[in-house]
Amino acid sequence: MTTDTDNPCRNIEQGSLEFYQALLADYKQAWECLYVSAFRSFVPYARQRSAISTDDALDILQEGMAEFALKLKSRKYVFQGRPVAAYVFTVCRNRWVSFLRKNHIQKVDIKQDTATEESDLPDDSESSRSTFSLLIQSDTDQDGENEAGSSDRDAIWEDNEVDWEAVGRAFSEVSDDCRTMLHCFYVDEKSLSECGAQIGLQENSAKVKRFRCAQRLKALYIQYKLE
Repeated sequence: MTTDTDNPCRNIEQGSLEFYQALLADYKQAWECLYVSAFRSFVPYARQRSAISTDDALDILQEGMAEFALKLKSRKYVFQGRPVAAYVFTVCRNRWVSFLRKNHIQKVDIKQDTATEESDLPDDSESSRSTFSLLIQSDTDQDGENEAGSSDRDAIWEDNEVDWEAVGRAFSEVSDDCRTMLHCFYVDEKSLSECGAQIGLQENSAKVKRFRCAQRLKALYIQYKLE
């Protein structure tokens, strides 16, 4: 059993500039904390969504950590106000997708538990935050494709200081179809065909819809952020 004194992340604010600077300075506790955080988020994610072994997931995690370390030291990664572990998770996820494709392993479609209580479901603010975070953090893997095998799920815009109140207002004002499309594509990681089917569109029309919805969300966000 892990106690609080065994937790390398105790008294560490992982979303802070100080944590980033500690990693740059090679502080052992900072790196241990980052590994633990990445392990807790990535390994269950990969194991639940594919038939890979824990050993394979750990290998991918190690490779992702090594890739991040190189980017950190070469200054290809710089702190942007978001938790470093979220970036490491994205790196690992992209490597995981490449691993699945290389080994011809299918992703597992995670179905939401129908027994989930309505009170446990995310509200609009949580949904908008998740969608927007993935819009600005989404990255491509080594083969130039993203986790869905589509070149559409790229970073649509960058924002170093996200105004979450503006995000919430923007997300609440896009149409119901847009909210469904954006959440389905970016958060649930479903294909354009699957997301389009949820709002009665064929894949080609869904591709246009996704782009227009993302641009609409961006425009509203910029408008509210400037107010």
